[in-house]
Amino acid sequence: MIDALGPINLIFVVGNLSVNGPNMQLLYLCRGMNRSKFRLTVFSTTQSPTTSFIQNELANCGIEIVELEGGKLSSLFAAPIILRKLFQRRPRTIIHPYGFRSDVITFFSYCRPKIGHVQNNLLHNYKQMFGPVLGRIIANINLWFLARTQSTVSCGESVRQDLKRLGLDSIVIRNAIEPEVYRRLFASGTHRARQRGCSKKYLTVSSSIPGKNVEFLLERFAEFRSSDRSIDVIGNAAAELVSKYRDVPNIKFLGHIAQPADAFGDADFFVSASTHEGMPNAVIESLTMGRPVLLSNIPAHQEILSSANENVGFLFTLNKDSFLDAIAKIESLDQREAEVASLNFVTSEFSSQAMVSAYEQFYSALLNN
Repeated sequence: MIDALGPINLIFVVGNLSVNGPNMQLLYLCRGMNRSKFRLTVFSTTQSPTTSFIQNELANCGIEIVELEGGKLSSLFAAPIILRKLFQRRPRTIIHPYGFRSDVITFFSYCRPKIGHVQNNLLHNYKQMFGPVLGRIIANINLWFLARTQSTVSCGESVRQDLKRLGLDSIVIRNAIEPEVYRRLFASGTHRARQRGCSKKYLTVSSSIPGKNVEFLLERFAEFRSSDRSIDVIGNAAAELVSKYRDVPNIKFLGHIAQPADAFGDADFFVSASTHEGMPNAVIESLTMGRPVLLSNIPAHQEILSSANENVGFLFTLNKDSFLDAIAKIESLDQREAEVASLNFVTSEFSSQAMVSAYEQFYSALLNN
């Protein structure tokens, strides 16, 4: 039926083509899709100042890329018009926006079918970014746009449950990873081999969103000042935290790095004290590099470790005693067994092939209903 009618056309709407978690998920999806059944276009509503890994990889895969010149504000007016023209030039087209801004642009293009895509805990996320009152208002606006799509995809079961509590139904297609691609793009191959008996290095990821709760970890590691444990922080750490902890000898702020896989490889363990997550890419990426994980006991982290054995990682509650107990457990793991178990787990549970297959079935069913 699908072959007789011709390929399904997909337009992915993104804010830009920079290297970030959602764009990496888009890359894995585009790389794996059956190109005889699906024709793919990526519409970037702002122009990137430089060509990114993502852009090069998409181009190498033969994916059509349409970039809109201009800033974020001007593109809000021009992008819906251009998107509608892209939509009308081919039959059997679905629009898949990534992010709130892309949802708004897609809505005002007046094209159907379109889908929603949620990568995090909307209400919690917006409240932490904008405060309880404004955050709830923005979350409700976001939900209003999502409710006017034909279907919404959640990146994990915890996100689906969160949306359900807010009155929006969705289906789950979990984030995934393509280990070979991740290593090729983001690892130079120079990271150290883990050494038994040496000091233990942990890695965490920070961002401008307070939900990462990096300060909890910095407080704990500052107490290890004279011990053989250290932590590296990659990403955007708050200026006040950098100022407070930059002179602590076992804490390093690495900022944005071009090859994060090397940072995962240089560490012994990945640790996250997040208060909320969607389906955190950093955890999956750490496991891809064979590094066990130490995670706060929140729904998204529970979802990841629910089918894993103890060689892969441990959960802790956000108090000192629980954290120290989890550290003792993870440092007692056999390094070789932990590396093998971590890689095997992420390969079996977070395969990009499974994600691609789920999306292909979803798109086909959406267009045929």
